[in-house]
Amino acid sequence: MYVDRRRIELLMRRALDRLGELERMMWEELSESMSELEAMLDARYYSITDGVMDPLYTVIDKGDHVLIVVDLPGSNPDTIVVEAREDSIRIDAKVSREVVARALHGVEWASRLERYSGVIRLPFKIDKNTVEVERRGSTLLIRARKLV
Repeated sequence: MYVDRRRIELLMRRALDRLGELERMMWEELSESMSELEAMLDARYYSITDGVMDPLYTVIDKGDHVLIVVDLPGSNPDTIVVEAREDSIRIDAKVSREVVARALHGVEWASRLERYSGVIRLPFKIDKNTVEVERRGSTLLIRARKLV
């Protein structure tokens, strides 16, 4: 069996060049993502006013109902208040400083955080009588039926 070493070397060089380009593109994408994450964290840091931070949340449209996922790291479960209106959900919760400091590994701004408080504006109306709240660790799952 005849092996053309020069052709194999050429094919290997081309493959390595392409891998190098792919690696460069991946690094640029990662750097851009890290910059976006840093900007988001900086915005969260500066959003703490008088010890209060808006909770992070995601609204998921499930067709006939809505699921709202709210992240409240370090919150005291006994202090969580959820108030529903047709077009919004209000969240309020006190924070256990020790839990937040541990969860955020001693980040300086965590010592300023005393509670979460915020209003989640919904893009549609809900039946506030159907609101169900479930806690999973530091996450709240809020479900409600949408009004037609």
